[in-house]
Amino acid sequence: MKSKLLLILLIFLQSFVVTFSIEFELEEITLPYDTLEIEGVSATGSTITCLANNRIYWSEDNGVNWKIVFSKSNKIYDFFALNPKVLFLSGNNGIIFRSTNYGETWDDISVDSNVNITHITAKNIDDYLAVSTSKSIFHTTNSGADWVTYFNNRSYQNYDLIFKEDKYIFGAASVVIEIIPKHANLFYRVGTYLNEFNGNAWKFKVYENEYIKTPTYLPFHKFMKLKDELFIASNNRLSREYFEGTTAYFKASDTIVNAFLIGDNLLVVGNTGKYYEMSFNDFIEWKSYYTEIDYLEKSIGIEKIISIFEIDNGFIIGSDKSRIYKAKINNIASSINNDRSNISNLDIKYDENRIRIVSKEIIINVEVFDLMGGNVIAKSDINAFEYTLDTSGLVKGLYILRVNNISYKFLKR
Repeated sequence: MKSKLLLILLIFLQSFVVTFSIEFELEEITLPYDTLEIEGVSATGSTITCLANNRIYWSEDNGVNWKIVFSKSNKIYDFFALNPKVLFLSGNNGIIFRSTNYGETWDDISVDSNVNITHITAKNIDDYLAVSTSKSIFHTTNSGADWVTYFNNRSYQNYDLIFKEDKYIFGAASVVIEIIPKHANLFYRVGTYLNEFNGNAWKFKVYENEYIKTPTYLPFHKFMKLKDELFIASNNRLSREYFEGTTAYFKASDTIVNAFLIGDNLLVVGNTGKYYEMSFNDFIEWKSYYTEIDYLEKSIGIEKIISIFEIDNGFIIGSDKSRIYKAKINNIASSINNDRSNISNLDIKYDENRIRIVSKEIIINVEVFDLMGGNVIAKSDINAFEYTLDTSGLVKGLYILRVNNISYKFLKR
């Protein structure tokens, strides 16, 4: 079942306006099994691999036919995709499995331990790190043939794991590290553990918030790397500075599942199907939670999102009731202009090979520029309220469309 969802996002920044437009084509794929919660999913082309109920379901024809390619009585805690071809599973009793053929078959590379492996991630095809609930971590540099065990005495309840800048980063629980009486009240200082491991040396940090009356626990439950920046989600909050002191953070109205960079904007996705759109640069420059950031909240049209991952030209989404969604991005467009009143005078629609422009004012000139500033299309003396521009000759990429004196960015796919 396919349905189109046009998301028009308006974000007002300083003295100019940015209009960001994404057109999604949502394709619903339902597995022919009992009601499943899709905990992890990966896709490339017509091949889909998903985790549900400690089993891996696999399709090579875009969900028309399915087969179970992995099934264990063990509890599976984590599903990690290094890329669509190389996938990992980890679970209780030390189990770790890896697929190098898009999830069709799985090799056992388990550690020699009965601990619960809660998360696994990989630097490359050879170098992996796995963390457990027992304070043990396991590292391999030869594709799981041998594992070196380390004991992390400082931390437990590891919530997520990521590789960034030649080191593995994983976060843990928040704990009260100090209580002080003040003005007949008790004030709490809460710290959250963060661990770094570069293959040889071990680092341990505690990030602390201010003294507060009610302890607020901020475990690092999700790490994301966007433009080489580390983003951290803690329940419904998103930050890039570990929630320490007065660090700025975005607070969603539901639990954050993942975040992505789309064009120049940050897209934050919640578990109830809501998404939050804001300027990526504004978020990077945001310094204190005493100030606010402009954002827009919308619904993507899916009631429950358990997992969401980026794929070619969109996203793959795991939901409940045995449902998977492919969210294809058809077009992206944005406009930037110092005069807000002119924006509403234009209606622009995109498809693969045309741009349809309808204006309340006479259209005189229409031009397209590449990102190097080269003029690739120029139409003058149009003198009409409507105009259709042929873009079939453009190669795929990002361009600037200029209608009279108003400029828009658009993505040709």
